[in-house]
Amino acid sequence: MDTRETAQWTVPDMECEGCVRTLQRVLLDLPGVFQVEADLLTKRLQVQYNPQQTTPTALYDAIVSAGFTPQE
Repeated sequence: MDTRETAQWTVPDMECEGCVRTLQRVLLDLPGVFQVEADLLTKRLQVQYNPQQTTPTALYDAIVSAGFTPQE
């Protein structure tokens, strides 16, 4: 059975489709990440993940490593 949780951040410096693709690529490369949704209008990023395989801290760190500044 898949256990899914959702983590969300506002990412003010996510400004274009290229930013969205970068974030999707980086996050989907992590084990346990099922889906990444981004809304450029609201600057919201939502990640569905398996908490047995990754953590919100690991997701946050991956976003920062990609050059973005996530906010709660």
